Amino acid sequence: MKYPTKQEIKAYKSGKLILKLIIVPHVIFLVFKIGNLDWCDVTYSNCFYQEIERNEYQINLQKNYPEKLKLVLVDSNSQVVKVYRVLKLSKKFSNIMRDAIVEQCNISTSVKNYNTEVKKIYNKYQPVQLAISKLVNASCEIQGTDRKEFIDVVYDKLGYGTVKKIPQWIYEFVNKKDNSKGIITKESIPDDLIRKGVFKCKYWKKMDRHLYVELYKTRAVKKRRPKNKRV
Repeated sequence: MKYPTKQEIKAYKSGKLILKLIIVPHVIFLVFKIGNLDWCDVTYSNCFYQEIERNEYQINLQKNYPEKLKLVLVDSNSQVVKVYRVLKLSKKFSNIMRDAIVEQCNISTSVKNYNTEVKKIYNKYQPVQLAISKLVNASCEIQGTDRKEFIDVVYDKLGYGTVKKIPQWIYEFVNKKDNSKGIITKESIPDDLIRKGVFKCKYWKKMDRHLYVELYKTRAVKKRRPKNKRV
């Protein structure tokens, strides 16, 4: 997305995710809804890959097919990764998607056939209509993490933060470590942040230039008062 809003970033980070899988000749549609955002869809076809790549991919899928989906939100204007989230798919949904991709590897699909099928679907359905259509082969819901807040910080070794400058205590902690990623636990987090609910900090470095950080903060949840029972 170009200039994703705070609402969009929050939805991608912690919102509930609904997935719909649609398998038609020459193309696979993944229709999804994140939080309160609108329905979206992406298409997949192996017609854009060379035959040798398709064969290798098919072998890898049959041996070890991942049951997790990586959700990445990038600000296309600044090229900064705003969200990186790993989602566990249901066994049924994962197997149906794997079988569909493997089956597609066995069929020679042209870009022309792919474009024709996509155009036909898009002319008939909007994403929200596609999600409730009879074309849906499988569905999967992944619950959100509404009780946690995530704060993104990006630090550049030249001294300028793409979003905002990283706190000095995080930089000093990471600078003492040889590994490129890790977790800062409560023992090393400043007391003032602990009192505000911060309980964990993740960090990872890319190309020894950028340091990405996520602070995990527990959100206070108000307890509901029990209703008075009438006697």
